[in-house]
Amino acid sequence: MSDPWIKVYPADMRADPKFSGMHPAMRYALIQAWDLAKNGPGAVDELRSSDGRAMREAELRRLSSVSASATRRMFERWERVGLCEIEDGLVRFPNLAKRQGIDRTAAERMRRLRQRKRDGTVTANVTPARYGPVTAQNQNQSKNRVEPSNEVSTPPNAPKTATPKPRQPDPIWDALLEACPAGSEMTKSERGRRNAAVKELREINADPADVRLVARRLREKWGGRVALTPSAIVTNWSGTIAEIRPNGHGRTWTREDAERAAAYRAGVEEQQRQRAAAAEEGVPY
Repeated sequence: MSDPWIKVYPADMRADPKFSGMHPAMRYALIQAWDLAKNGPGAVDELRSSDGRAMREAELRRLSSVSASATRRMFERWERVGLCEIEDGLVRFPNLAKRQGIDRTAAERMRRLRQRKRDGTVTANVTPARYGPVTAQNQNQSKNRVEPSNEVSTPPNAPKTATPKPRQPDPIWDALLEACPAGSEMTKSERGRRNAAVKELREINADPADVRLVARRLREKWGGRVALTPSAIVTNWSGTIAEIRPNGHGRTWTREDAERAAAYRAGVEEQQRQRAAAAEEGVPY
């Protein structure tokens, strides 16, 4: 044999449907066929017997020790998927020489490289010992070689750091944030509730100024008994707007209105306390 080794690429066996769809016995027979073609008589890509004749399926089965039922008509099936060519009964593997690294193109490439070395046209960053014995010319090239720098350089294909874009103004969001302040780190649920409130207000074309008025009105009504949240603002939106603008286009709720409402509410609460005290003492109110 000229070379007892053969290159097999497991990645092709797994990913290429030409190989993955084969029976294991047929894949093994194919590897044996590659080895016999590479190291057998004739051209490197021809499958021949030891006497030079075109190898038959029965002989390949015998040499590979595979069953006939699992490898029936294997030459024809290989040709159908493009793994081989059959001419007058002779099986050829067109890409075998290239896959095994013994094609004529590689030899021609090495000859051209040696000729460039002799002509002195080899670039300075090529290691001289890799392509032949060290010569005076190669030594001069090694002296003129630029040594690598210790400075850290950015690769040309390194991902560029994205510059954060400036935040676009959002009047509704800003008005809600002013009415219901939030901390520097909002949770996902909290941000989701604020986004939902902003979406509802946008759907009705709410005015950011009205958001601030509704928030102030609800604080005056509830005092400190109920926490004011974005969800509370959108939930009580229409009723509060009706209070601020009774006919939809009336005047805005002023501070004087708020003071009168607060005085009225205080009077009602005082009456309720007096009524409760009278009921405890059994005195009619």
